Amino acid sequence: MDDNGDDEDYGFDYSDEEDADEENDVSLENEYYNAKGLLEDGARVDAAAGFLRVLQLERDLTGAGKGEWGFKALKQLIYLHVQERQLERALEYYQQLLTYVRSAVTRNYSERVIGELLDWLGASEHVPPGLLSQFYERTLATLVDEGTQRSERLWFKTEVRRGYLMLERGEYAGLSRLLKELHRFCRQAMRPTASKEAATAVPEETVVALDTDADVKIGSQLLELYALEMQLQMALTPGWTAATVSSQRARPGADSAGDAAVGGDYRGDVGAATAADPKLKSLYQRALRVRCAIPHPRIMGIIRECGGKVHMAEGRFRDACTDLFEAFKNYDEAGAPRRLHCLKYLVLANMLANSEINPFDSQEALPYRNEPEVVAIIQLVAAYQSQDLHAFEAVLKQDRHILADEFMRPYVRALLNQVREGYLLKLMRPYRRVRIAYLAQCMGAHGTAAEEEVEELLVSLILDGRIRGIIDQCAGVLELHRTGSSAASTPMRRNAAEENDALAQMAEMMATELRPARVASDSGVVHSMLQGRGGRAGNAGAAGVGATDPSHRLEHALVRWTHQLAGLRAACTAFYT
Repeated sequence: MDDNGDDEDYGFDYSDEEDADEENDVSLENEYYNAKGLLEDGARVDAAAGFLRVLQLERDLTGAGKGEWGFKALKQLIYLHVQERQLERALEYYQQLLTYVRSAVTRNYSERVIGELLDWLGASEHVPPGLLSQFYERTLATLVDEGTQRSERLWFKTEVRRGYLMLERGEYAGLSRLLKELHRFCRQAMRPTASKEAATAVPEETVVALDTDADVKIGSQLLELYALEMQLQMALTPGWTAATVSSQRARPGADSAGDAAVGGDYRGDVGAATAADPKLKSLYQRALRVRCAIPHPRIMGIIRECGGKVHMAEGRFRDACTDLFEAFKNYDEAGAPRRLHCLKYLVLANMLANSEINPFDSQEALPYRNEPEVVAIIQLVAAYQSQDLHAFEAVLKQDRHILADEFMRPYVRALLNQVREGYLLKLMRPYRRVRIAYLAQCMGAHGTAAEEEVEELLVSLILDGRIRGIIDQCAGVLELHRTGSSAASTPMRRNAAEENDALAQMAEMMATELRPARVASDSGVVHSMLQGRGGRAGNAGAAGVGATDPSHRLEHALVRWTHQLAGLRAACTAFYT
């Protein structure tokens, strides 16, 4: 009897403890939802007081214990104080929240809440970079204190977030060191039985080659690192996207258009590019070799956008279209605003590739066809295809965001130069002698800078062999050389004598342009490049279009001369052999 009575007493006592815990949870839950209701009604001050009562009630009911409702109350207090610009208080509550991670809530729940909270803080305009860095550092410090029990996933994600913050703040050296550390972590995770020294001794390229056999988590982490490293590399080399764009070279047998002095107004080849940044290209290729991964769409958007830019820099516009469309779809799936940028690049690459495929035939791109930024690019492409100079410049003047894009700027400027050259060819066709000031006026520009700009275009046309003539800089006149009316139906270079004369004329013109004395001359084209006097920003007809950096203009001239020397060498070889 006594034993049975003891058993009954034991069961009764246990039930009392369980009921007490349930009552405590109910009290905390009611207090929490009362405070949350006040917050939803806009009573922020009363809501904050309610969440603080949850914390006080938790201490009163459980002693020093911590639980789920206290964790949730602290999370709400952080959101509330950030929105109220009370950032130091928010940081204090966040530090208190981190003490709940070890035992008060499950690891998966704490990882999810802290990750969402850090993402929200990173996207908030109220949190300055310096304070955001403190949130990251305190999170990492807490995870390090946990030792072997730390959440590797939360640690890695927080380090990557810190890396993006360093990228935003321009701390490139620190970010480079962080990336090396995270790559070592991934290599160590891929070889859990190897020592740290052995794992770090393996070349990174070798590890990448084995990524196809890595697990999904490591593969996804590697793609995150590659995406971040690509953005770092693009920030370190902002000029890598600039392609050298050359006009179509004069070639034997090219038909003249109405006069031997003025060649056909054919379009040039855009994107005879310099090689893309080798490290960026290597990162892109290594990212494509990662097979076993389930990355976030935003990460794949970054990687594919980088690939599209690499292809465009190398002049492979069809490949660029493929990658840029994939980037657009990934950004669209992630809801990232970068999708419109990729769609603009896609329209441009599609035109440069002479593709007959309309990007807006796809279901993904169709809803964005009428976006103002996209409409501007479509209008620009239409103006180029119709060779309408005034329409082209009007679009650039109205939509300045086009030239504000560092990646698009060199391509758009090259297209503008081609349209201008075609327009000049049409203007000069009826004339034997024409004033440069008149040509500038017809192009909608006035002043000395405009005339120097037109002179530069004329020099380019002469050196390319698209017109025959000389420039009298003292008189400001272009004199065209004519060979008779029958030249309209014959090649520009009909016999050996004319071929020899043409080669000599081209060589003399190039020698004149490169002569040091000419560089010192106030009227020289190269001098105007060096002094930056040919800036187009102040011209009414081409506002904001010209390069104002003297070094860029000089570099353009030197690249053009390099192409012309190569063409001259090839022509001489063909003629004399």
